[in-house]
Amino acid sequence: MFTRRPPICPRSSLQAGFTLLEVLVALALSTVLMVAVYAALDLYWQYSIAGRDEVARMQVARALFNRIELDLRCVLYRAEAAATSTAAADTESTDTTIQVSDPTESAMASDSGLFGDAGTLMFHISQPSRTLDYTPFGSQPGSRTSDLQTVSWFVARKGAGGLQGAVAEREEGLTRSAGDRLSTEMADDSGNMSLLVGQAKVLAPEVSGVQFEYFDGAAWQSSWDSTQSAGLPRAVRVILQFPASPDGTVIRHKLEAKNYSITIPLAVAKPTST
Repeated sequence: MFTRRPPICPRSSLQAGFTLLEVLVALALSTVLMVAVYAALDLYWQYSIAGRDEVARMQVARALFNRIELDLRCVLYRAEAAATSTAAADTESTDTTIQVSDPTESAMASDSGLFGDAGTLMFHISQPSRTLDYTPFGSQPGSRTSDLQTVSWFVARKGAGGLQGAVAEREEGLTRSAGDRLSTEMADDSGNMSLLVGQAKVLAPEVSGVQFEYFDGAAWQSSWDSTQSAGLPRAVRVILQFPASPDGTVIRHKLEAKNYSITIPLAVAKPTST
């Protein structure tokens, strides 16, 4: 006698579900996917921040180079000043005494041109005031007495001597000092450091160092003195040094130390004697 088996009925959809193993596998795959997406976004963010900082560096360097070039285009050199100094030295053996009634005349007769070494650049420029508000010498300390100015470029850092160290007490970085030529010379001679510090302005705290080189037509020199060279260099090379990003920052792709340089030719490198 044959027994009849009951028909096999499919499971009801209400009873279908995932096993524990399937849930764990799906959870692990979701975690791996989320970690991969986060790593990709983090890497993109890191490189975008580093690229933005690099572009900012280049913009700062370009702006500084433009400012230095503008100053050097206005450099003033008087070839007859050297001849005047020589003539005065020749007459020292006699009893002839030269008297200058106007202080500005002594400034005009003094050495002009460009003076600098590897870390400091100083030169005289002719740059009239926009408002032409000149005052007699001695009436107001530090005021403009003529269109002649003394401009200096250097890096202020703590521990340095002279004006560099005095400016660094306020702020460190690439500094431009500009002031009336006669007032600056008198302040330098009298040791009026407060007036000299007041004329200095830190333009780029990001710059950690600067290097100047001077081309005499045949080779690059580490220093220049227009009095001894009787003229201006053919060109001035400026190298700005940016430090690396400090350790411990959030950005793992930190910026490396980098230098930017420019060579500025001087159109008045060979003055003509009159």
